[in-house]
Amino acid sequence: MSKTPKQKDKIFRTISKVKYLKEILRRHKTEYIEILDIVNKYNLTHERGIGFWSLTRIIFPVIETVAFIIGKEKENFLEEDLEVPFGHLVWELYRHALMHSDQLRYAVYKEKTFSWAIHLGNENIGHFVDKYAGSHTTTIHIAIPKLYFDLQKFLIKEITKNDTSLISIQVGVHFSDKRERLINELEELYIKY
Repeated sequence: MSKTPKQKDKIFRTISKVKYLKEILRRHKTEYIEILDIVNKYNLTHERGIGFWSLTRIIFPVIETVAFIIGKEKENFLEEDLEVPFGHLVWELYRHALMHSDQLRYAVYKEKTFSWAIHLGNENIGHFVDKYAGSHTTTIHIAIPKLYFDLQKFLIKEITKNDTSLISIQVGVHFSDKRERLINELEELYIKY
């Protein structure tokens, strides 16, 4: 595989699509679903629940990876395969806000405000859009359990296709000496450890 200038410092691993999807599904079951269950159980048994915004933070990179593997735009994958309404807007508001900042975002279009919310419930309670009466605010609600379990169902369905075509997944980065401080830290780690 020839690398573009943007990829020249990246290290890739070649793996079959089905094998990589199985790795994601294993992590999904043993990490992400487990964390969701812990938060749900705690919040059901305690008067003061714990926050669960982090549940969206940990799942969006997985969604992005799965979309890449199946050759689909992440926003379309979110909307079409995971049944999240307004996938492009949701991706912009949720994913970017939660991955790149600690400030929640909303959108304004023609003097109307579009916000978002997440809820726990269970995997049978879906995503929905709600307009507040007498308000210019519309909220897109994402059901975290539904999102998690829909992703799990999708992975299982894709794995049954047994697509053994090879894909390249980035697993590392070569560091050149252009980034002096970073190189100094790597050199120190290399020598001391």
